Amino acid sequence: MSTLLVSVRSPEEAQTAVRGGAGIIDVKEPSEGPLGMAPAHTIHKILNTIKESKVVSAALGDLKDWDNSSTDLRFSGLDFVKIGLGGERKTDWRVRLERLRRTLATDKARFILVVYADNSQANSPPAEEVLNWAAEMQYRGVLIDTWRKDGKWLCNWLSLKELSRLRSLAGEHNLLFALAGSLSVERIRLLKEISPDIFGVRGAACGKGLREGKIELEAVKHLAAEVQLSIPNSLAPTFFLGSSAR
Repeated sequence: MSTLLVSVRSPEEAQTAVRGGAGIIDVKEPSEGPLGMAPAHTIHKILNTIKESKVVSAALGDLKDWDNSSTDLRFSGLDFVKIGLGGERKTDWRVRLERLRRTLATDKARFILVVYADNSQANSPPAEEVLNWAAEMQYRGVLIDTWRKDGKWLCNWLSLKELSRLRSLAGEHNLLFALAGSLSVERIRLLKEISPDIFGVRGAACGKGLREGKIELEAVKHLAAEVQLSIPNSLAPTFFLGSSAR
């Protein structure tokens, strides 16, 4: 089964995404980059608005964004958080990632590591290296996304064959497997044979397909219909957090 994740930047956009059929509401600030973190007050407002009915995630930016941060923010109300590894190809990212997780008091079952398909552009670790670490540390899953938002999409960087291989590897390790990266209805249709757990969108859910635009109800409806969301809301937290309480 697959479900639709829609990235939103306000409580109003979150409500629109819910009405359109999104299964996961992801809080993100698109003007701050591919994984731009929204202000803490925005995250909490959205949680207070829709938490009772939907799974809620949030983008935390790239690991390097936290190196000089002294924040003591806590995100215990989120079902999961996503963090990228841009600029980390030859660093001690594993050690620093665990340090950040402990600082945020976020358990491993809620951590989604972001694999940049265009890792040569992002200077990030290759997909299999990140996926294997997520499995070893028993994180909840991985998201394959694009770092540079320049008109190219996921399959400009990774073939369907390679995505299928990564999906199988994630399944072997009981990791959630999500796909994003300038997806549209047509591109989701092409990727459905891979059967990811999650399809993530922002631009395709906005007016004129612009990621810094505003979420539109009809756009979300079309995307949700293509993904064919089939997980009852009451079961969604169990499905995404896992029944094994990792």
